[in-house]
Amino acid sequence: MIRQLIFEGFKDQTRNVALTGLDLFTSNNVNGVGKSAILEAFKLVLLGEIPGRAKNLDDILKFTSQDAIRVEAVAEQGSERRVIERCFLKEGKQGERRPIRIDQAQLKFEEGNYWIKENIGAVSVAFDPQEFLGLSAAKKLQWVISHSPETWSIDKDWVRMMAMAYFTRRYLGSGLLNLLLQEFAMKTMDDLFDCKEDCASITHKLEMHFESQEPQRWARIRRVLDAALQAWSASLSAQDNLKMIQKLLKSALVEKKTMIREQAGAVACIQPENGKGPAIDALQSDLERCENELESLTAQFDALAERHAIEEAGRREEAALQKELEDLKRGLDAQRSAESFDSEWEQLERDKTDLDRLQASLDDLLQPWDSLSGQFRKQEAELAETQRQLNLRRNTVEAAQAAASARCPIAGSIRCETDMTPYQEILAEEIRDLSQSLGALEEKNLETQESLEEMRAKREHLQKQLQEGRDWNRSLELRQTGLLEKRNAAEVERIRAESRVTACNEALQAIRKERNVNPLLSEQVDQRAQLQVDKQDLTNRRRQLRADLDQALKEEGKRQAVEDLKRARADAEQDLEIMKQAESLFGPSGLQGDIVARAAAGLQDEAGKILRLIDPDLEFAIDFTGKDLQMGWSRQGKLIPFDTLNSGHFVLFMVPFLTALVSRLSRFRMKSHLRTLRALCIEAESLTPNNLRALLRGLSKMKAQGYLDNVLVAHYASIGEAQELSGFKEHILEEAGGLTLAA
Repeated sequence: MIRQLIFEGFKDQTRNVALTGLDLFTSNNVNGVGKSAILEAFKLVLLGEIPGRAKNLDDILKFTSQDAIRVEAVAEQGSERRVIERCFLKEGKQGERRPIRIDQAQLKFEEGNYWIKENIGAVSVAFDPQEFLGLSAAKKLQWVISHSPETWSIDKDWVRMMAMAYFTRRYLGSGLLNLLLQEFAMKTMDDLFDCKEDCASITHKLEMHFESQEPQRWARIRRVLDAALQAWSASLSAQDNLKMIQKLLKSALVEKKTMIREQAGAVACIQPENGKGPAIDALQSDLERCENELESLTAQFDALAERHAIEEAGRREEAALQKELEDLKRGLDAQRSAESFDSEWEQLERDKTDLDRLQASLDDLLQPWDSLSGQFRKQEAELAETQRQLNLRRNTVEAAQAAASARCPIAGSIRCETDMTPYQEILAEEIRDLSQSLGALEEKNLETQESLEEMRAKREHLQKQLQEGRDWNRSLELRQTGLLEKRNAAEVERIRAESRVTACNEALQAIRKERNVNPLLSEQVDQRAQLQVDKQDLTNRRRQLRADLDQALKEEGKRQAVEDLKRARADAEQDLEIMKQAESLFGPSGLQGDIVARAAAGLQDEAGKILRLIDPDLEFAIDFTGKDLQMGWSRQGKLIPFDTLNSGHFVLFMVPFLTALVSRLSRFRMKSHLRTLRALCIEAESLTPNNLRALLRGLSKMKAQGYLDNVLVAHYASIGEAQELSGFKEHILEEAGGLTLAA
């Protein structure tokens, strides 16, 4: 609830109002003192706009002649206290002209506005009834349904249960449905509308019976329901989900109808030319006999051709054998040339002996390395000692020079009578000695550095010789490896040549033996020519039989395709029927209409209950069945719309309606852990004193029953009797810049 309202500059007024939750603003029949300004400032600080009057920054700044408008509200939420401040500036950049401060932390307009909406939960529909009434009938209906607790209490399991009950009643009969529902203490399908706990159990029961009695139809129903309910989103209301599902089903219906038309066209196009077509079995039998004869004839022809080719093949094999023998000789020559491998191998062995000598010489060269290294380390130590003595001498010289030029530390003006000449000469002599020592040390240092450079050159030369020896060793190893590979390859080639010689000898013997058995092959030439003619005739006959068989199979394929298409079309038509039933079930004449009726009944009951807190004799009515959404007064069973009521009755009926909307919206947002400020700003100028008393009494009861957090009522005159304020705190406004509270 909002505990305090402060504003400066709005309508050129300054106000600081402490709110109790039930606040009446009057002015003793004086207009223009700021009653509406307080209600509009309340809207401005919570919404960032004045519904119906000022939407953007330029519109808001028209309500002041000053440079800025500042509005502030103190919200109390349990034990928390939050301070909200909005500023609207004439000067500055667009992003800086509407800053928002939350508990002293400044935010940009969009960020701060979102914070207020989510954490305070201001609802503009409660501030300006014309905002809701100005919507079209479709948008009014959508708003009511989308924020209806009855709608959000419906989930996917409930919709599937209702769908299964509908299909069971349609295809299996209402008697079986009622019998199955008796197990769950229900008599008819209407009892399912209030079922929220046993949805899964009831659905499972219905699906089991449907599957056992009509498995094929059940498979289609399950496929349609699974595809439709897969689009269900928990972030949307049941009505929005059903609309989306209906849209998907309509699209699927169009596709299914198109497919059925295409199947019908395909049946007409591929209808076979004659009824029965040729005898496929007879054609296949003739073709099989023809192929058997052709195969036998081909075998005979191939046998003759093979025999005839033996003689020519023998000659070719003999020539090939001669060539193979020559290759054998070359292979043997290559084998003999392998002896050069032995000489090369011996040379490598001698080279390897040279490598050992090189390694020994390298070892001899490395022997003085330790001595040189020790000498090098010794010279480095001497150099370090010389450097230390040199530094010590330099420090002594600097100290002597400092002593020679030092003044009296106590008084520079005191004159020393002692003759310092002898001491100065001694110091000068020491300085000269030290300088000479320094020069000698530097020369020795230079000689040491030259020795180091020479030793370093020797070391690098030795390392280079060592690396060259290692490289030579690796090259010898690689050459030995290559030589072994060549010797192995030569051995493999020799073995391969010997094997080939043996094979050639065996083949030659076989050819000569076959030639001795069939010496007169040329006499069968005439027989081969006749077989060739017979073979060609059988080949032509087989080609014709295959063509006839292909044509027969095509005709048979057409008949089979027509039958398959007819079956597919019948299945598609049955699926189309199920989809039509589902589309109707999920549409306005089905579950959508049921949800609208439930939401309308819930809103009517709640608004009527709240209206009776104002006047027990009044009754609220709502009608969602026509083209336009009608709300108003139910008088003698007839609905009198809001727009036909006089201004006084309009306020009395609109306040309970807005209260019901805000209360239902609060329950809806609470599921998402979002807060809602249940507040009403009421301009009650048109009410008579009696109606004002009834309104205040009803609003007090509404707040006591938890329907409202803040109520701000503006009226031009006071009731005058404190006991008739029904818990309201009366704020009597006397002037534009100040505020007087009633006792």
